[in-house]
Amino acid sequence: MKSCGEMQYSLSQARSTAKHGDPMQAAMVYLAVFRHMKEMDRCCHFDEYCEILNDLMLKNEDSEKLITILTLSRELFPNHPLILNISAKFLFSLNCYVDALQLAHHAIKESEGRNRIEALVNFENIKSNIMDQWHWAMLNDEKRNSVYAEAMKLAIKDDSRVLDIGGGTGFLSMIAYKNSSIVYCCEMDVNLCDLAEKITSSTSIRIIRKHSTTMQLFDLESEKVDILVTETMDSGLLGEGIIISILDAHYRFLSENSIATMYACLIDSQSIVVEHRASINECSFVSRYVQCAESSQLAESDPYWCCYVNELKNGFTILSNCEPLTSIDFNDIGLLEEFYHGTENEILLSCSQNGSANAIMACCELFPGVPKLCTDPDSKSCWQQAIYVLPEPLIVQSGQIVKIKCQIYKDRIICTLADKEISDKVCNLVSSESTSHLRTCYSNNEIQTSSKCENGLSNLYIEKSPTSIRCINNLDFLFLNDASIIPIFTCALGMDDIALSKIIVDITEIPNISLAILSMYPLCRLKCYYQHEEFLTILKTSQNFNRINFISHEDFPCLADIVFCWPITSSGTLFVDSLNHIVDLKLLNPDLIVIPTRIYIRAQLACCPNIRKRAKPNLHAYQNIDLNVIDNLAITHYFDVEVLSMDSNILPNFIYQLEVPSSVLTTFEGQADGILYWFEVESGASLYNSKSEETLARCTVYLFDKCINVTSGQKVEFKTSLFHGNLVMEIV
Repeated sequence: MKSCGEMQYSLSQARSTAKHGDPMQAAMVYLAVFRHMKEMDRCCHFDEYCEILNDLMLKNEDSEKLITILTLSRELFPNHPLILNISAKFLFSLNCYVDALQLAHHAIKESEGRNRIEALVNFENIKSNIMDQWHWAMLNDEKRNSVYAEAMKLAIKDDSRVLDIGGGTGFLSMIAYKNSSIVYCCEMDVNLCDLAEKITSSTSIRIIRKHSTTMQLFDLESEKVDILVTETMDSGLLGEGIIISILDAHYRFLSENSIATMYACLIDSQSIVVEHRASINECSFVSRYVQCAESSQLAESDPYWCCYVNELKNGFTILSNCEPLTSIDFNDIGLLEEFYHGTENEILLSCSQNGSANAIMACCELFPGVPKLCTDPDSKSCWQQAIYVLPEPLIVQSGQIVKIKCQIYKDRIICTLADKEISDKVCNLVSSESTSHLRTCYSNNEIQTSSKCENGLSNLYIEKSPTSIRCINNLDFLFLNDASIIPIFTCALGMDDIALSKIIVDITEIPNISLAILSMYPLCRLKCYYQHEEFLTILKTSQNFNRINFISHEDFPCLADIVFCWPITSSGTLFVDSLNHIVDLKLLNPDLIVIPTRIYIRAQLACCPNIRKRAKPNLHAYQNIDLNVIDNLAITHYFDVEVLSMDSNILPNFIYQLEVPSSVLTTFEGQADGILYWFEVESGASLYNSKSEETLARCTVYLFDKCINVTSGQKVEFKTSLFHGNLVMEIV
């Protein structure tokens, strides 16, 4: 054992090395010293050692050495939550999600207080990065699984060689293995491969850790396969590259009837409008999901948006018949090659009623001859519908024929109106009774140009096309169209001259808030700090543009008297970036006034079996295949793993609150799946309620691990923690 003098010298050397900016060498010296210390003495220097580890995580200069250091650290400080959390975060940063998840789970069991909340946050985020909500929805779709099982039973013989492309967790491979013992599962995601190996460990299924297009014949033991199984299909059929994968497999791996047909129809939905289009100062802005003249039809942008149309807030109306866009026989090499190189066709849709068409909805059918799989809304399958949002509303009448153009290229199917003239057409030969529902309702904050019909029908408005259409990629159109947000800021300033003498900084990421303030206060000037500079395109449409000073990333945080922030997202979570920006501004401006002034989190117990189906295991759907390996990956929330070390002592309570007790009182007897929660944003007398029918934001559900049975009048207690803007809920 080293003498006391030698020990002190070694610790001094470690500290000196760290001070001179070499945390890697410092950590190694600390570990060497710790090995000769008693556990009690070792713990006396634990905090300073953790600071070195945090510095190492930020620099991340040598991953292999860091893994070794963290492994040795866990040996010297077994079960210590700080070491476990640091290790979990680092492995997460290396995309080693399965190993990171195990460490985060270990940290939860070994910790309490702040360390436990941090471990819970890490655990939930790691889970969502391994298997997100759509994966659970797919696995839990009983009809989908039974149809695949039936199709494989008909196609696979005892001696068939089977290749599963995009195998994920190996579920379809396990179904195939019931019919043949020669099954190969090809998957490129390393974490899914780790799970697949655990799930298939009792079988002879071979896991190939590659993208199928990089496979070689020797990966299949130098012999071609007879059957190809894949479900690399998205809501728009081809979006996951199924044509490329299957065509490549035909060329190289298959030794020798699968048909999919895609259908389309016109729909009307105001929920789609407010999510993807906005009109400000006679300029129309659209999301990246809208195919407009500015972008190439086959550019690498998102060709369509996906949603469950049955769950749209304001519903939807089908305005035309549903016609086939295209049929794809995945065994027809010639047809696949044609699609790969690009093709297009046109179809005619006959309108079944009057209305304002806002989108083309596409669905597909799979497996003709077997109980078919459908992705239409009535099927209630795991698949969402593909929505091609029109850049402008198309007013249609019953009996009108609308021509649709369908373009296919590699992994993309794009649907647009075939004739530009159609979208500009205005129907003016209509009666009051038949067209009263044609009026398009826009939020009050939109500046919408309209004119009344000359025949005096006061309830019919005819839209004029905006002068231009511009695509904004990262804008939250729901909030841009939400008129309920504006009063939070305009009422807070009041009608006096406070806005003239104060430095106001807008960090809301909602451009029309600044436009509203500038319009109300003609002499006021604003500073704007946006994450995405393309938002400036919207502000430039205003004649008040010259009264805005834009803050660059390098100049933020800046001096400010008042800050406008919007602390929530339209999807129902806290906007962590916004909260962090407030911390930055508060540190520089201690007397900063924040608008809005307060956020309330409201909650109630909820029975939501459809949501649970998309997030939790459903044993009845798994065709008697054991998937308990992934049970602990069931989705509860999505959180961001903390990559920066922050001192909770300096964090305001809107960033950090620990285990706040809450309770709800039940009003009905039944089964509770989770806690529905939403936000109330307050500023003076103005209140924004994200659950209200008058607002466009959504709510969120915290799902229990298991359903709980409750009786009327029962008190259910839970704890809520706020960790760097992430919400954690736990039943007591």
